[in-house]
Amino acid sequence: MSNSLKRIALSTALAIIIFAAAYVMNGLKVHSATPAHRILTLDYKAESAVTQQMKDLRYYPEKTPVPTELETLPNYTISLQPAKSEHKWFYRIILSSPGKQRLVQLTTDPTSPDIFDFH
Repeated sequence: MSNSLKRIALSTALAIIIFAAAYVMNGLKVHSATPAHRILTLDYKAESAVTQQMKDLRYYPEKTPVPTELETLPNYTISLQPAKSEHKWFYRIILSSPGKQRLVQLTTDPTSPDIFDFH
């Protein structure tokens, strides 16, 4: 898969996750919870940060990744949590809120399927 297709897939997956999380967290009342422009802004910033972090992993394999908080809105935090699989670093992208520590999780590990973890 080419880099642009990977970027599009990651961006789309992240947008779906944010929408699904808002849907679940707000008692199935997304329209009154987070305005669409906030979701899109958050998605764009998160996608850009994830893309940069993935480039760092690819081009600087000796660099140990650290947890990164991407963006905080009222009731939402997106963070990157580094993990290791078969001596290779990858990230878990986690969307959380104050009452729900890990609502949705998406892994960037190419060897395992994406994980959607609803609590």
